[in-house]
Amino acid sequence: RERIAHFEEIRMNNKKIIRNSLRDYEQISKTRLAKKIGLSFPTVSTAIGELVDSGEVLELDETRSNGGRPGAEYRLNPDFQYALCIRIERKRIIIKVYDALGNMKKEVISDIDKRTTPEDIVNIIKVVIVDYPRVTTIVFGIPGVVWQGKIKYLPVFSKLENVNLKEYIENQIPVSVFLENDVNSIIFAERKQWRDLGHIFITEDCLGAAILINGQIIRGSKGFAGELEFICESAKEKIKCFVDAVIGITCVVDLSDIAISEKDLTEKDIELIINETEKRIPTERIPNIHLVENTDQLYEKGLWDIALEEWLKK
Repeated sequence: RERIAHFEEIRMNNKKIIRNSLRDYEQISKTRLAKKIGLSFPTVSTAIGELVDSGEVLELDETRSNGGRPGAEYRLNPDFQYALCIRIERKRIIIKVYDALGNMKKEVISDIDKRTTPEDIVNIIKVVIVDYPRVTTIVFGIPGVVWQGKIKYLPVFSKLENVNLKEYIENQIPVSVFLENDVNSIIFAERKQWRDLGHIFITEDCLGAAILINGQIIRGSKGFAGELEFICESAKEKIKCFVDAVIGITCVVDLSDIAISEKDLTEKDIELIINETEKRIPTERIPNIHLVENTDQLYEKGLWDIALEEWLKK
């Protein structure tokens, strides 16, 4: 039995390698794929056959190259599975449907307010997935504190606070659900550019941050790492708030880079933040400070990256 289980594990792992590798090619033959990933042709051929049978991979029309023998080529089926990337923003819930290759298929925007309940959220999602029964993953961005699937702090939507929304949705809809803080989602999308980064963000007069060290998000013991609302009395004093936040993060973590975002922030503001920071700590201790403006795109990319990372594990 152990030997059978071992071979089954190898078989499943080979399928995962092939499935993930196909994401890098518009189409590819078995022979070429085998050379690319270092598996034998019979192994690749068997696994591809199983993936075609399950609908995960498409077998394309036979082609003839350089007068040689015709051979089928294969590609990942973009419609085999879908992900919902959802975010709460002001008084709206924005849902985007992505196929297996990261193409956005649909966007749905619904109004929500302080009376919105977990049941309301599930009902909104159910309407969307009627047209996409192959949704396997939901990634939910929350403008508050999230810890192990539970929303611990979201005062604007009080009926969602102290709710394990991950568990609640999964009990109603048979998919995998992941919840993430909004700034954490943004910094998740920045991991390839910066392995160590603090991203300070002001939105709706609320100051927050995410911290990335060696490519890993620092969450703290209870999920409150980066919650900076107590650092300044009013986020409307944005320059002072950013300076206080830069100094706080620098003194505790000593990162090489800090990104700063706010809808009306300019490069002149960054210069002012640096100048004000230099008045309080030595210049050599100040990190590189960057203005990051495309936070909406980064937010969406971060949610998609979380979904893709989960798919790549399976």
